[in-house]
Amino acid sequence: MRQELTALGELDAAMCLDSYICDVSKELCHAEKKFIKLETLGYDINYIISWQDALIKKYKNKIGW
Repeated sequence: MRQELTALGELDAAMCLDSYICDVSKELCHAEKKFIKLETLGYDINYIISWQDALIKKYKNKIGW
């Protein structure tokens, strides 16, 4: 799709798409690291609960709290 946008001369849209791709790539890397950590810890509930405060603080505006 990026190549199609570039071919059409829509360089701003192609650059915007690049930005989204980069963001998703970073989020995927982060999610994979979290998954590996959870697997290693055997999904220890106490460890998962210790993450909650930081996650609530980070996302509270997005979830409307």
